[in-house]
Amino acid sequence: MLNARLSGEQLDHFAPVSPKGMELLRQELEHGRLTGRGLHRVRRVARTLADRQGSVDVVSDAHIAAALALRARVAPRRGDDLRSVV
Repeated sequence: MLNARLSGEQLDHFAPVSPKGMELLRQELEHGRLTGRGLHRVRRVARTLADRQGSVDVVSDAHIAAALALRARVAPRRGDDLRSVV
């Protein structure tokens, strides 16, 4: 199965996160830098990074940190016309 297609429940089963990794995710959620949907996206990317390193058991805090770093943090500026992007 592709990591991109894992549901939240499947993530819990196939992509368990280390306690330190869960703490990183919790902090991001509490500070409003991550939504529930974003949480699942980060976990999917982190699982892929772990797979590429041959880590089959648990997604580590390093994988979570790397996945968080890959997130785009660009917000549209006020007045930007986003219709041309879509």
